[in-house]
Amino acid sequence: MTDQKVAAVILAAGESKRFGSPKALAEFGVETALHHLVRIARESQCNPVVVVLGANAEQIRSASKDLECDFVVNHEFVKGQTSSLQVALQNLSSRSGLTGVAFFLVDHPLVRTETVRSLVGRFFENPKKVVRPMFKERGGHPTFFPLSLSEEIWALDPSASIRSVLLTDERRLDVPINDPGVCAEFDTLEEYRRLLEKMKVK
Repeated sequence: MTDQKVAAVILAAGESKRFGSPKALAEFGVETALHHLVRIARESQCNPVVVVLGANAEQIRSASKDLECDFVVNHEFVKGQTSSLQVALQNLSSRSGLTGVAFFLVDHPLVRTETVRSLVGRFFENPKKVVRPMFKERGGHPTFFPLSLSEEIWALDPSASIRSVLLTDERRLDVPINDPGVCAEFDTLEEYRRLLEKMKVK
């Protein structure tokens, strides 16, 4: 048995302007995008699960009261993903025993539980690496990184790209995955409808 632990961070702070309503609440079958990601994170033994909200925070929180997760709010969400990840890491700084963090994007909701479990295992085998799933040579999510990188992430300008810390060649471990869900994302209603069609084909 490993004594390593990984937390899940789900970034759901964006304004969803192109989609027209909160992407976190977009329905996929019987679940919203956010419900699905929280569920698979927990099924994959990620603990705790932290959801970062920003725009539409109260609407999303009110619609997600049954979720087993911690909500935190990024009041500077307009600065982008790095600012949200910094807020999540601040929340996790008081948690003991964590080895790393898996960060999910709420607009990549179709990743499978077995995929996340496999990635957790690869991260535990390589706890100093940034583990990123690859589908047909495309990088996807969730991405796992060691908690030891927190200081570097906090040092970034909140509006800077997180890639400069997480995706350097010497740190990154790309893991080929036979799951198109790691790359399946939606920003518009048209893209959302295409994902729903893909779900019907399965």
